[in-house]
Amino acid sequence: MLAAESITIRIDRRIIFKDLSLACAQGAYCILGKNGVGKSTLLKSLAGGIKPDSGRIMINDIDLYRGNMRRSRAQIGYLPERPDLYDFLTAREFLDFVAAVKRTPPDTYLEMAYQLNLTDCLDNRMDALSNGQRRKVTLICCLMNQPAYLILDEPTNAFDKEAVEYLKTVINDYLQKDKVVLFSTHEQDFSAEFGQHVYTLDGGALSPVRLAHSLAE
Repeated sequence: MLAAESITIRIDRRIIFKDLSLACAQGAYCILGKNGVGKSTLLKSLAGGIKPDSGRIMINDIDLYRGNMRRSRAQIGYLPERPDLYDFLTAREFLDFVAAVKRTPPDTYLEMAYQLNLTDCLDNRMDALSNGQRRKVTLICCLMNQPAYLILDEPTNAFDKEAVEYLKTVINDYLQKDKVVLFSTHEQDFSAEFGQHVYTLDGGALSPVRLAHSLAE
């Protein structure tokens, strides 16, 4: 299970949310909300990128920020909306670096790159890639070691049709294996298709809303 337990996060003295809790046991969890309400902050904190000022992020009953963080984070695949990449490297060099960090074979990503139409771009520098291509590279990094949990921030942003279809295949595979997929989106069709548990984030609080199949009706 991946869970936020009564977390409070402040950024520049502004309280983003206070005493917020969320438990993700299995299935797909969707976070909806307007821009600026803290969706990205919440997902980044759950992925190990922002330590809460109070409360805990738990992964399989281990405090993410107080236990063996490297081991815990290895169980999480995180796709940020705006990836922070090493622009001075080529896509291939960057993926080789991530593969080494994640201790996966260096050719693990080649099939994914092919499926995402990135093969011809692998020897281009990261700063020469389009936003969509950069997010594809980040998606490959996210999936490279087959993590138990996927955290996807606006997963369809800047993706072409083929990339969206590939991502849907990945999510369906995770759901068939009873794993956890947590995502934020502005795409109502996407939330209706995959959001088994849907929440709205507003005013620093999460509120459950109708299930995804109801949204599509």
